[in-house]
Amino acid sequence: MDDGTKILLRGGTVLTLDDEATVHEATDVLIEGDRIAAIGPALDAPGAEVIDAAGAIVSPGLVDSHIHMWQYPWRGTMQRKWGAPYIEKLYRMRPSYTPQDTYDATVGAAYAMLDLGVTGALDYLHGANQTPAHLDASVDAHVRAGMRVALGYSLTLNADARDDVREPARRARLEDLDRLRVDTRVLDSPTLDLALATVNPTDELMPALIEEFAFARERGLQITIHQNDYGEVAALHRAGLLGPDLVVVHSNPISERELDWMAETGVVMSVTSQSESLSGKTMMPTRKAFRRGVRLAFGVDSAVFTPLNLRTDLKAVFNALTTLDGDDVYRTIRMPVDPELDPATVDFEDVLRAGSAGGAYAIGTGGRQGVVAVGQLADIAVIRPRDPEPALADPAAYLLLGAPPADEVETVLVGGRPRKRDGRLLGIEPEELAELNSRVRRRAIATYEGR
Repeated sequence: MDDGTKILLRGGTVLTLDDEATVHEATDVLIEGDRIAAIGPALDAPGAEVIDAAGAIVSPGLVDSHIHMWQYPWRGTMQRKWGAPYIEKLYRMRPSYTPQDTYDATVGAAYAMLDLGVTGALDYLHGANQTPAHLDASVDAHVRAGMRVALGYSLTLNADARDDVREPARRARLEDLDRLRVDTRVLDSPTLDLALATVNPTDELMPALIEEFAFARERGLQITIHQNDYGEVAALHRAGLLGPDLVVVHSNPISERELDWMAETGVVMSVTSQSESLSGKTMMPTRKAFRRGVRLAFGVDSAVFTPLNLRTDLKAVFNALTTLDGDDVYRTIRMPVDPELDPATVDFEDVLRAGSAGGAYAIGTGGRQGVVAVGQLADIAVIRPRDPEPALADPAAYLLLGAPPADEVETVLVGGRPRKRDGRLLGIEPEELAELNSRVRRRAIATYEGR
């Protein structure tokens, strides 16, 4: 979409995250409409709004491939996750949410993510959607915040729900998606798309799952599913359901053969490293996925457990994979590491690229977003390090290992539209943001604690 606007990011250190890990120093990025139009030194751009990026890193915005944004007010309540009764708390929390709660929570989460340079997300709405009004509230929140979002609509039922309850709710959800597909809020939004979060592939529910995949694919919707049990990817493979429009989340109990099927069919594997590690799960499946060519993306899962800074998850992934690589060397009594004999599973750019371009595949913009290159969607973060000289010497290392906080994220663009400028979020006043975050959190915590 070209609305005639031009923005010139002037003189930054451009971390492209392309396949060659190209870095351009003292380079301009010209944005026309929602796309990157040119990259080079001292570009001539009459009529463009100029943003000074000298001394800053210009990089792709990150894309969170799995987050439950409605849970944002519940943040911090279960960071001591080991053995915690999450499902019990989830079932208690879901019915308590009003549509206004859903709106407030989603707006709060979206702006918290934009503040950190996260420009896109697959929002898995699996809780606060008891009525069409809850779904509408989520749509309104995303339209306002202006992140690039695929809104994954799921069921609100407990796992033990009876068939005579589940089936009408499941069909009503599909009807609701069809209603929204022609809603002007969605049709007119350049950044909001719908997605389908499906039921799990048990033998009992496989006919319904096949119907849901057909429903989504007829309408061009992304599909996402939690994969927490053994053999679920194999079941999808046997049913012929794997494909590049599918985002499989967690995948901790995954076999190497299933990873091969995912790689062959282009399935996106979404890893939520901090949430999974807090439950005692290993990053070994992620390491195997990287090595087998699976398309990887990353997410924070829920603010219930972890901060919304996706960069801290990327850092955790890199450190975990490097530890596993080192463990291999240690077990063979070969130290120090020999890069030729013991090649690393990933480099900094591999993990960062999965956090941007990999996430783009999760939300349906794969190949069009996540790299600073001509023709790409202009979803960009400009990060100004407090100590620029060492940071600019190796910007990929800084963005990954430094996990820069929000106060270093100076400018954020989504489709060429500023959502943060000069360190200040746009479209909401700080007082309103603080109030909506506080009021839902107070009520949510009271519900969590049973008061």
